[in-house]
Amino acid sequence: MTSPESIAIGHIHLRWGGTETVPGESIAVELAEAADCRERWESDGALHALQAISPLSALPLEERNRLGILAVGPGAALTGLIAEALGCSRVDLVLHPDDRAAYQAAGGRATLHSRLEGVPDGRFFHYALQGCGNGEPDMNDSNLLRRRLKPEGTLTLFGFPESKLMEIFQSYSKLGFSLRGSGFQSLSMV
Repeated sequence: MTSPESIAIGHIHLRWGGTETVPGESIAVELAEAADCRERWESDGALHALQAISPLSALPLEERNRLGILAVGPGAALTGLIAEALGCSRVDLVLHPDDRAAYQAAGGRATLHSRLEGVPDGRFFHYALQGCGNGEPDMNDSNLLRRRLKPEGTLTLFGFPESKLMEIFQSYSKLGFSLRGSGFQSLSMV
């Protein structure tokens, strides 16, 4: 069920306004208070982050409650709101300054950091998501995120130009990132 006021991906429904009902097994993310940011967040690729974490909605709530998510860059605010609606126990965000007020107005309650380096040592996450704002990913941020992942944790890049996909995969593979979640088993497949 998708309308101008809502977007549904899997069992997650983003509601930007209206009173449309959401099926009982679905998770509604109320975003009316952040509607001014919708176009920008979507153009930054935040819906791709939603696609990446939407399978978590199939986990029992008690399992989602144990998950930690770290999101940075353009679109991280929407990612954080979705992670919170999923019931993730720890959500840490590094937001673009323009997103802070909208995120908080939409009920965001994550731990906010002004810089990725500000995430405390010893804090590790199951998922790290890096918004690229329609540019290439910042490799320094990616390396910092990688060090914040639990063993077998997942780093997701979103909001980069599709034309750069293979180049980015090759660069990340050479740095030692596993590309299994992208369908590639080795650099030779890229």
